[in-house]
Amino acid sequence: MGLSYMLVNFAVLLVNLRYLLVSLSSLLVNLHFTREFYGFTREFEHFTREFYGFTREFGHFTREFYGFTREF
Repeated sequence: MGLSYMLVNFAVLLVNLRYLLVSLSSLLVNLHFTREFYGFTREFEHFTREFYGFTREFGHFTREFYGFTREF
């Protein structure tokens, strides 16, 4: 009776260890994708900063063009 009880507990322990390893690997995968997404957001921030600079330059150009057309 005691040996079979120990074997059942050992089997349950192995199953729980398996689920623990699966959870840890899932956590590592999620951390990897989080790091990748953070890199993507930094690139997107860089792009938006450049686009904002472009729109400011375009606004400057349109003001100059408007001033040029008013002279005609």
